[in-house]
Amino acid sequence: MGGPIDVVVVTYNSSNHLARLASSIAKCDEVGSVVVVDNNSQDNSVSTARSLAWAAPIRVIALKDNRGFGASMNLGAASISKPSSKLLLLNPDVELPEPTLRRLSSTLDEEPALAVVGAALWTATGAAVSSARAFPTAHSILHRYVTEADHNGRFIYADWVCGAAMLWKRNVFDLLGGFSTDFFLYYEDTDLCRRAQENGWRVGID
Repeated sequence: MGGPIDVVVVTYNSSNHLARLASSIAKCDEVGSVVVVDNNSQDNSVSTARSLAWAAPIRVIALKDNRGFGASMNLGAASISKPSSKLLLLNPDVELPEPTLRRLSSTLDEEPALAVVGAALWTATGAAVSSARAFPTAHSILHRYVTEADHNGRFIYADWVCGAAMLWKRNVFDLLGGFSTDFFLYYEDTDLCRRAQENGWRVGID
């Protein structure tokens, strides 16, 4: 499939993170466009986003209210007039080390049944962050699901991946109607991954 990748970022009082994010995105040749949707930040997130060099066409949507993560991601995706075949959804405090995006894109191409691939997440100090888990049950809710992938960099399937960094096949994201607006913050990523699998697709992390 190849081709450029559209990026959507949702911000809320995120100005301190945006320079690092923009710098990392600018190093990714795969990025074709960037949309930043701001949820009525009280800092200078909007002006900062507009001032940075993203190395791709950038659009900033400044909302007058806080609509929540999922609704704002949906809005950003819908605002892209000529969408690419892949959609990268990012939190503003994420950085993309090279060649993370290239690897995720290749994985999405190589796994026909895969709807979305998440990135294994790490803190600035190198500690692994819970990036994917089993669907919540009494047993799994506190159980870390992807230890091996986090430490060895191996692709594996998962039930759901964290919305902080997820690369979607755009046609599947649209087919599912994006995130449910029933969730203002938290669980919307779990819900979307569940619906993808209910429709015959798979979810993974790389």
